[in-house]
Amino acid sequence: MLTLFQIENIICDYYQTTPEAIRGKHTRANLEPLQLCHYFSTLYTAASLTTIGQYFGKRDHSSVSHSKKTVINLSDHDKIFKEVMNELSSLFDTLLEINKNKQGKEKLNEDYNVTMAFIQSAPLPILVQMLPILTQKIFEKYNEK
Repeated sequence: MLTLFQIENIICDYYQTTPEAIRGKHTRANLEPLQLCHYFSTLYTAASLTTIGQYFGKRDHSSVSHSKKTVINLSDHDKIFKEVMNELSSLFDTLLEINKNKQGKEKLNEDYNVTMAFIQSAPLPILVQMLPILTQKIFEKYNEK
């Protein structure tokens, strides 16, 4: 999952605007980025419609729901808008992959630290018996990634 902050920043960069502009008063210039923030937040986060609305300028859940319907309708009828959505989707998918790889590396580091703590504290006879098992487990974990 992504965060609302990540979605907001990608869309702001794409539209060359600021989070303050998106969260502020409605204008034509910030309406499309805001609606896309609402739409992609429903797809890429676990946040509720109420949480999304509150994050993006203290709007209520019905604003988020309306934005989602508007974005879907626009993408069905406007080819250029559909291309924008595809580009943004691609960016979000890439960010998801980066997050997933980062979490995998963090888990691998955590497993390594636990294993090293065990090795440093275990008596030698137990270590000798456990070494083949530990080696196999580490090898399996490493090859999952």
